[in-house]
Amino acid sequence: MSAKILISDHNDVWTDNRVQGLEEAGAESVAVYAFNKIDLNAAAAFNGIVLSPGPALPKDYPASLELIKTFYKTKPILGVCLGMQMIVECFSGELYNLENVQHGKRIEVFKTQDCVLLDNIPFPMKVGLYHSWAMDKDVPVEELIITSATKENIPMSLKHREYNTFGVQFHPESYMTKDGLLLMKNWLSVVNKTN
Repeated sequence: MSAKILISDHNDVWTDNRVQGLEEAGAESVAVYAFNKIDLNAAAAFNGIVLSPGPALPKDYPASLELIKTFYKTKPILGVCLGMQMIVECFSGELYNLENVQHGKRIEVFKTQDCVLLDNIPFPMKVGLYHSWAMDKDVPVEELIITSATKENIPMSLKHREYNTFGVQFHPESYMTKDGLLLMKNWLSVVNKTN
C-alpha cells in the first residue's frame, strides 16, 4: 500500500523540500494544508500526518495541537522541529529557550533508545538543526520516550510509548542530515503497516 500523507504547514520555508523528501521516500501523494485550514473530517482520509517546522511556539498553533489529540491513537504522526515541540506540549511536557540558537548548525546525535524511526541508521548521526527551543528533559513525560539526544543530553527525537507518534527536533530534509531519507522511509513503513 502506498501512503497518502497530510502535511500541516506552519509557515515553513522548507515545506517543498519536505514534500520532495516524502515522495522520494515512497509516499504515493503528499498534500500540504495551512495549519489553520485543516478540517478534521478531511484529515481522516489520510494515512499519516506530518507536523512541519515553523516560527513561534506550539501554543500559537492550537489547530495543530487538536490534530495531534484527535489522531495520535489512530494514525502515524511525525512532528519535525516545531512539530516535535507540539507533541511534547500535547503530552504535558515543557520546553525551554536555548542559550544558543541552533539555526543552520550541523551536529552529531546519539541514540538513547531503540525506535523503528531510527532503524538501520548509523550512530552518531549527523543532523541539521534550525531551532531555539527544546524539550526539557528534566520534566518527565510519562507517555513519551526520548530516543536520541545530543552529547549535552538535549532530546533530539522521541516516540510515544504505545502509539505511532514520533518527533524529531532536527530536519530530515536538510542536506546536513546524513540519513534523513532513510528516516523518512522508516516512518513511511510504519504508515504502510498501520493502514
